[in-house]
Amino acid sequence: IRLTVQVNVITNFFQLQEDYTTFSPDRYEDAEVLKSMKSDDEVEQKCELVRSKMKQVLRQAGYTKVTKEQTAMAIATKGKGGLLISQPDPGTYTISMYQRGIRKVTRQYSSWKTLWRQTDYEANAYVRIAYIFHHTWVSKGTIKAPRIYLRLLKDYDMADLDMLIPSCKVKLSIYDYLMILGPTLFGVASAIYHLAFGHLNFSNITSAATTLSLVVAPLYAGLEGYLSYKKKEKEYEQQKSVYMMYHLCDNNGGVLASMLEGASNQDANEALLAYWWACDGAEIPKQVPVLDLDNNIKAYLQGIIPYKVTFNTDEALRQLVKMGIAEIIDMEDGSTRVKVKGFSEVLDVFDTWDPNKSSMISWVPLTSSIMRT
Repeated sequence: IRLTVQVNVITNFFQLQEDYTTFSPDRYEDAEVLKSMKSDDEVEQKCELVRSKMKQVLRQAGYTKVTKEQTAMAIATKGKGGLLISQPDPGTYTISMYQRGIRKVTRQYSSWKTLWRQTDYEANAYVRIAYIFHHTWVSKGTIKAPRIYLRLLKDYDMADLDMLIPSCKVKLSIYDYLMILGPTLFGVASAIYHLAFGHLNFSNITSAATTLSLVVAPLYAGLEGYLSYKKKEKEYEQQKSVYMMYHLCDNNGGVLASMLEGASNQDANEALLAYWWACDGAEIPKQVPVLDLDNNIKAYLQGIIPYKVTFNTDEALRQLVKMGIAEIIDMEDGSTRVKVKGFSEVLDVFDTWDPNKSSMISWVPLTSSIMRT
């Protein structure tokens, strides 16, 4: 059952893997499909189809979409370990974020507030966060050139979601500006002070040298301030990259493969649970109300996992029906029941599998002999 479901899921999304190479940054130069498209609308439709299928895979893998409120909170606040971010023009990109699980994590940080000592703090973090980033630019005389970036990260702070947008820029804090502008303003104020009190003159070599130094000082202070500003910007961009790499699990094609594996495992687990609870170990299983089946499985899972559990009963039963080991029965009162085959009958179903009458893959009969052994 597990192997059949896993391969069915991967087979259903096989075309997605092929289509993604058209827009993947990793293989963008080999995208012959894109070159054959004649218009921007055709490219955009293809791109939207790929994105929608990716979102379907994420949902099947147990991910839920990050809410607008969570995103707004991240933009409005800065995590203690994060950076101030300037958001790019929203018209140049499309981003969809999906998360799986939230937990408390312990971090360390240091700043002038802690006298640069390492201090522990607790933060809310996503156990896994995946996002689809679609960026489009236009070259003169050519069609739009879209690329779809995929990222998968672990234990990522909720307050730093805004740092995930690839086109975002790091902003300097008020403290940074004070440290940069302080020496600059002091140099300029010193020159103005000496000029106002007539200290600038060229009556002798010493006075001329002093005057020149006072003239050059503000210019040097301004240049030093500009260089300090650019240096600080570069340091923050490097810090942002390091922060991303620390949490990064995979990129682009690797993320898609990981999501397909997660989706197939999720569906396989649901199918196994549905079969086990519908069978209940009986040689000749009885009919079970689908609603009772759903409630029993959720109660069982919530007894193990201290979180709210969702279970896609319809999809799990659809997989079992597709294998020929379950039957859905519509009752006169409008309710629905399911009846599954006993374990020995399930083995017989796999043993007598006919590739001309079933959509199951050719090596499934091997699993029954392994199970018998």
